[in-house]
Amino acid sequence: MPAIRPIHGCCRRCATATCLKALACLAYMLQRKRTLALTTPAKLGICMKTTVQTPPEIRQRIWTELGRATQDRHHAWRTPALATIGQDGIPNARTVVLRETDANLAQLRFFTDGRSLKVAELAAQPCALVVFWSKRLSWQLRARVAISTHATGPVVEAVWDRVSQSAAAGDYLSACAPGTALVAPKDANLSNEHHLVVMSAQVQEIDWLELGKGGHRRARFSNETWEWLTP
Repeated sequence: MPAIRPIHGCCRRCATATCLKALACLAYMLQRKRTLALTTPAKLGICMKTTVQTPPEIRQRIWTELGRATQDRHHAWRTPALATIGQDGIPNARTVVLRETDANLAQLRFFTDGRSLKVAELAAQPCALVVFWSKRLSWQLRARVAISTHATGPVVEAVWDRVSQSAAAGDYLSACAPGTALVAPKDANLSNEHHLVVMSAQVQEIDWLELGKGGHRRARFSNETWEWLTP
């Protein structure tokens, strides 16, 4: 048998130091794992998707998200689709920007050019549909609304005072009405008077749909009613 070589003192010291380092590293990893396990997702900065269950929770969450959409340009509900009935009786849909909400009054507010086709369509038929979709929430809203338009008055002037100081002011100062043919994309001149119109949408009913991995949910509700539906 080959002779077993004795371990010199320096080798024993190196081996001991290596073991101590390994043990210290293992202890740190175990402590770190325990700390992470006890730390809540909120403290880690992780946004967890929570499921709302009851009708009051769903209703409150919807209006909370709508309110956020008026402040967050990247919120999916910032730019819903507004569908109206055209003067020829054919549905007409376009993207609009959600500007303000009032959960207590169940109202949504949008801005537009008073010469746009949708203003004439709403004058003839105020009933419209506003459709929202959020990939983050996996929620679709179809809000049935009655829209009134306001071209003058303190509300319009207050809004114009804000808009006139922004880059969006030119959208309402064009000398040409929306849809007017142009020779080049930026041929339209600016006028001295604005054409801003405030559209106030009174929400009459909301059709809510949730697409979930464990099953879909759907409900139709108003201020006073709630009805679960087959998705």
